[in-house]
Amino acid sequence: MLVYLHKLGVLHRDIKPDNLIVRPGGELVLVDFGSARELSGTHTYGSTLVGTFGYMPTEQLGGTVDATSDLYALGATLLHAATGKSPSELLSSDMSLRVPRDAPLRPWIAALVQPRRERRIQSAVAALAALEHPPQSRRVRPQFAVLAAAGMAMTALSFVRGSAPAAASAPPARTTSARATAASSPQQWFAMAKPFCNPVEVAQIMARRPPPAGWNGAGYAAGCWALAGRIAEARAALASVPDQERPRAAGIVFDLAHPVADAGDDIAAAPIMNLVLESRPDDFQALYHAGMSDSALGNAERARTHLTEFLRLYKENDGFTRNARDALARLR
Repeated sequence: MLVYLHKLGVLHRDIKPDNLIVRPGGELVLVDFGSARELSGTHTYGSTLVGTFGYMPTEQLGGTVDATSDLYALGATLLHAATGKSPSELLSSDMSLRVPRDAPLRPWIAALVQPRRERRIQSAVAALAALEHPPQSRRVRPQFAVLAAAGMAMTALSFVRGSAPAAASAPPARTTSARATAASSPQQWFAMAKPFCNPVEVAQIMARRPPPAGWNGAGYAAGCWALAGRIAEARAALASVPDQERPRAAGIVFDLAHPVADAGDDIAAAPIMNLVLESRPDDFQALYHAGMSDSALGNAERARTHLTEFLRLYKENDGFTRNARDALARLR
């Protein structure tokens, strides 16, 4: 299916168990093309945020998609089928997905869900070839590999049609939730809330389990809103913090978004880094990521401002300064 779609230059952008249907004859059908988009060149930047948290790669949070975005979603769907857990439950602190050692087709799935897109299998054609001809001493027959993939997709569908995994909805509110929230640290709150920091569920988790009070609680709340693409709400959370403590709260947002930039690319974290700079204008790391993303997105004036300030503050002669100088040269 993806080989055909990508040859047409079409990206689905929302592959997940809900969008896979197995017909009575065993034929697998991909549905819901409401989020599909035509690919412009090798990558498409600045697209509307669509997709489902856990099934989309980090760069898609910033509106950057390419063929590997669909392949990542396919890998996350198969990982759900193999483990019985939603991908949001398998996220590591660096935003990568943990693939258990005993998962079927583990090397292949791991190659699909690499957090950095340049490390993923680069095309649907290459993914199919890797599935049919795995680099193992014992060769997997093509028919067996295809049946295995189809079987995993059917299993994924059964999880969706049957009882939903625990992470599919926000935890139920309790009468003691206020006391429990107050007793927990902001870090503990975010560990609980992290699977729900996505466009669909973030408002629900904030209403049911509000973050702890204080500048650090507001920082983690802003980070959760920001990871969900809700920058206005993230800005409001930071605005609730007193001026003298707001840079510290914004520092939490940066720490949460930094792995997104490192795992995918700078464009994925662009709105978040620019938000951080509103409270931390001298944060050279945020200046670098925001400047590089603005350069790629064609926001020349803002990119020049960020990158020039980054080079003023950061004096190391390394890859970051070289990248910044190269980007500035292209902008002139």
